[in-house]
Amino acid sequence: MGSEEKPVYKLYVIGYPGSIVKFYPEAARELGVNLEVEYHGCVIETLYSDEHGLVITDAAVESLRVDEENRMAHAFYKAELGSNWFEKVRRRALELMEEKKWEDDLPF
Repeated sequence: MGSEEKPVYKLYVIGYPGSIVKFYPEAARELGVNLEVEYHGCVIETLYSDEHGLVITDAAVESLRVDEENRMAHAFYKAELGSNWFEKVRRRALELMEEKKWEDDLPF
């Protein structure tokens, strides 16, 4: 099964993304995971606030939607790669970030 046929797992990033985020798609691709990064950005609007201090933001609502969509993809990759599949992607992304760091430092 090609990765384009596999379910998409969305990595939803709220706020300023860390430097590792750009390496997640490549790491996931290497491991056979169909992963997309979705950025919310740094502007977070309050949609609802009640008298008890409960605050619901647009980012929280969107995060819940993405979590619901990711349930099928998470179950799929858990069965295919093991329960720590996302940790494997994260570790590979860290390795790629370290490898590419040296490429950026070369003067030529």
